[in-house]
Amino acid sequence: MRNFKIGQKVRIYRKLPTRYNGWQNSWVKDMDEYIGKIFTIEYIHISSKEVYFKEIALGWPIEAIQPISEQLMFSFMYED
Repeated sequence: MRNFKIGQKVRIYRKLPTRYNGWQNSWVKDMDEYIGKIFTIEYIHISSKEVYFKEIALGWPIEAIQPISEQLMFSFMYED
């Protein structure tokens, strides 16, 4: 499992099937619109392999997210 921490910025980068690789939840259609978006980790539930973000109320499979580098975050802040 990847190492993430509370407060870290991450991107949801892929859709995963329900109960993928030990994830204890289901992917719902509403989650599709968040793929590619950046969020801040608020809580990590290790046993269910799920993360929660400050900005949205759904639980996400930890394997569907990737860390965002500081350099990339800087470039997003200044895009037109």
